[in-house]
Amino acid sequence: MSIFDQRNQHVKKQKNVVINSSVRQNKADLIIELEKLDFEVKKAAKRGVVSNEAARGAETKIKKAISQTKRKKPNKKTIVEYLDEAKALLESFTSATGLITAIAQATELVKKVFL
Repeated sequence: MSIFDQRNQHVKKQKNVVINSSVRQNKADLIIELEKLDFEVKKAAKRGVVSNEAARGAETKIKKAISQTKRKKPNKKTIVEYLDEAKALLESFTSATGLITAIAQATELVKKVFL
């Protein structure tokens, strides 16, 4: 379990997002989880949790991760890099903590699926 020190933070809206990493352990299910993550980023932008610019950038990186995952021989390192870049785009938004955590969980799932 992750613990966050959130003292002195003022968060207006926050949505927690969960990646089901305990059940999903194959390529097809990983793609589904990444697509859910992409959808959650879009929702966060619509709700004003993150800026449209940051959301578009993160969506692009997540879509690239999905595309790489769908390849015949996916490159785990490239997928992780795309997810790390998506996470970095959202890290300045304290109200996006749930999304950031979900991206980190997706990264760990990638590592499990592509040993």
